[in-house]
Amino acid sequence: MSSTVAEVKKGDRVRLSTRPEWGHGEVLSVIATIVDGQPTRKVRIRFARAGVREVIDSPALAQDDEGPVNLSPQALIARMAAIPQSLRDPLRSLADRFKECGAMFRFNGRGGSLIDWAAMQTGLVDPLSELPRHEIENAYIQFRRALEEHLRLLGKQMKLENEAEFRQIALQMPNEAQDVLRGRNVRR
Repeated sequence: MSSTVAEVKKGDRVRLSTRPEWGHGEVLSVIATIVDGQPTRKVRIRFARAGVREVIDSPALAQDDEGPVNLSPQALIARMAAIPQSLRDPLRSLADRFKECGAMFRFNGRGGSLIDWAAMQTGLVDPLSELPRHEIENAYIQFRRALEEHLRLLGKQMKLENEAEFRQIALQMPNEAQDVLRGRNVRR
């Protein structure tokens, strides 16, 4: 399922874990290059939702074997409301899960951000083609509640494990995630 960019070749389907809202991508080219005096590779990718982008050799780039989503409306809503597996994976470090969970607060449930979030959660290029907007908005509200609870849980665990690292990571999170960690009710 996951691979380093060194294993990616022209024609492969990929996803960028740091930008899942960009959707599935197709590798257009892989070019050897030098960055900061180190040999690396530049990968040119056409993403379904972000157009053509170039990525420098990154472990965030993974082969995408899942293909397009073909689910019932109820299954799509359940998938949208769920916390992503990457945030729950006990094989990933607590710090990585905590950092990624905080980063999820970049989605605000309004406008293009709502659609980017729905595309990330479902894998659909255009979630509005499958579900009415009000159902996507309701799924976001459910997701946001679960995300806040999950962030609090990871925050407690992280603080117990390494308080200095907890503080360092928390300070880099969006303001809304920091408010959740401080116990402020930020839901609108």
